[in-house]
Amino acid sequence: MTKALYWVRGKVGPPLGIRGRGKGFKSQTQFPFPFPQPEKAHLWVGRLLALLLLVPVPSIGIATQLYILPGFPGHLVALLSKIWLLILPITWLLFIDKENFKFEYPKIRDLLAGVGLGLLMLGIMLIVYWLLGAI
Repeated sequence: MTKALYWVRGKVGPPLGIRGRGKGFKSQTQFPFPFPQPEKAHLWVGRLLALLLLVPVPSIGIATQLYILPGFPGHLVALLSKIWLLILPITWLLFIDKENFKFEYPKIRDLLAGVGLGLLMLGIMLIVYWLLGAI
């Protein structure tokens, strides 16, 4: 028999008539995995706000540069969007998350993996260029 969980008066727990709090739950107010816990809802709102401030910016910058304002004003908007992509995560880390910068040097294995994958992509691009030619 599988144990289903139900939402009852602000609490998650087993259906009525079954004893126990449900396997793996520390308390009846704890949500199952896919759902955020109510006391941590502000974290989800902050993460969603960060995504909304960051994700559309490159598309807006390129669309402005190519279609909306061609020329110097479009280039300026595209440049400001790239600066925004650099400044927003740093500002968020320092002032919202209140953390310090952490920098670690890459391991030689990671560098070799990057060089290997880069050479593989270069080879694929050269083969496709050689097969299709300059179109």
